[in-house]
Amino acid sequence: MQGAVKKVLIKGDSMNSKIARVLSQMYLFSLVSFSGCFGDTMHKEKEVKNSNIKDETVKKIEQKSEEEQKVVVVSQVNREEKKMDAIIKTASGLSYQIIQEAAKDAAMPTKGAMIQVHYTGWLDDQGKPGKKFDSSVDRGEPFAFQVGVGYVIKGWDEGVLSMREGEIRRLFIPASLGYGARGAGAAIPPNANLIFDVALLKV
Repeated sequence: MQGAVKKVLIKGDSMNSKIARVLSQMYLFSLVSFSGCFGDTMHKEKEVKNSNIKDETVKKIEQKSEEEQKVVVVSQVNREEKKMDAIIKTASGLSYQIIQEAAKDAAMPTKGAMIQVHYTGWLDDQGKPGKKFDSSVDRGEPFAFQVGVGYVIKGWDEGVLSMREGEIRRLFIPASLGYGARGAGAAIPPNANLIFDVALLKV
């Protein structure tokens, strides 16, 4: 009887041991599975986070690019504005604007000197070029004349004498320094204010 009980107990211990091993294996398997799932979740969260960081980086780069483009555009506008300096008005009523500066040591014409220029003339339309009436540029032939001796209209004599070789200047010439009440043929009516772009080519 005691031997039978002992066998049963031994058998019971063996069963308990097997159950314990099975439970242990199931526990380990569940840990591995949980670890795998947790790892996948963390990996996905990391991917999402990295994706968000990349998106933010791209946005910052795009914003920077836009800002750089704005800076480029602004700098281009500033360069364009610098080409047209402030309008200077003289005591006679002549006004002029430097479109392109010459070298500081470039030659200046003297009264009576023979010079060569290119020019384009417009009727003044409220301070802006209106109808074009003449252009040596369109003809492709520079205009040569003696400056400062009355060979051309007064506005030209005054405006060109203070230029330097290589300079381009816009002259705003009132009728009193232009063709006055008589005008000039059909192209320039009486009492017309005029605008000329003049490039001093050679002194």
